[in-house]
Amino acid sequence: MIGVTPNGFFSGLRRGAPPHVVFLSMQPQPPAPGETILYARHDGDLAAIAPAIGRALKDVDARIPVEQMQRLAAASDAFTWPARVITILLTIFAVGSPLHQELLKDVPYPRADILFDREHRIDLGGVHVRLLWRGPMHTRGDTLIFVEEDKVLFSGDVVMNRAFLAAGATSSINTWLTTLDELAALGPTVVVPSHGAIGDASLIARDRDYLRAVRTRVSELKAQGKSADDAAQTVVAEIQAKFPDWTAPMRIGAAARAAYAER
Repeated sequence: MIGVTPNGFFSGLRRGAPPHVVFLSMQPQPPAPGETILYARHDGDLAAIAPAIGRALKDVDARIPVEQMQRLAAASDAFTWPARVITILLTIFAVGSPLHQELLKDVPYPRADILFDREHRIDLGGVHVRLLWRGPMHTRGDTLIFVEEDKVLFSGDVVMNRAFLAAGATSSINTWLTTLDELAALGPTVVVPSHGAIGDASLIARDRDYLRAVRTRVSELKAQGKSADDAAQTVVAEIQAKFPDWTAPMRIGAAARAAYAER
């Protein structure tokens, strides 16, 4: 069972939580009996790590040492968050049994064979694939995949289907919007997001409308002298009302703060 505190995900689980509960936390806090607290630095980390930990802990009847997770968090500045997720998951699996510990001992984090700055094109024999990186959006390493002949876009977390986009402390809303403009210009007929149902280019348009609304409103509030927290609180309420059928509204605040930092 997964809980995230203090920023709202399943925070009620903390009251009378059963043994072997893992809590993801944005701030250091002492664990209650039977709890383990995994520290994460950004909302994006929480969104990415929580489902993976839920799957990893499904059959593991053991507490993850709090001290071990604290050491991982303390060293996390040396990693981008995907590397941290891999490190954390290896630790989770390793505590499952002595056999797991032995099998995962000294397992290296894989290294890329090909590096590129903004774009890399692959010829698969009549089918051409473009790998695109445009800067920090959901994470610092968001990579988009566009299959040219089929006009299929694998958007990762840069485009979602009726789910609020997950921004973090390193996100650039300006970069995100510029990238969405570029993706729309590609004319994809199929968009495959990391989360939610497969759709078409209308997914790009909806996400662009959302981020534009956040950026515009944040700019207005900042010009009025509102703090980042006050602006985020106002934007969360207003944006959620504009997109009532979208999931993950807890992500709006992070997007507002990222936009505030750029205005």
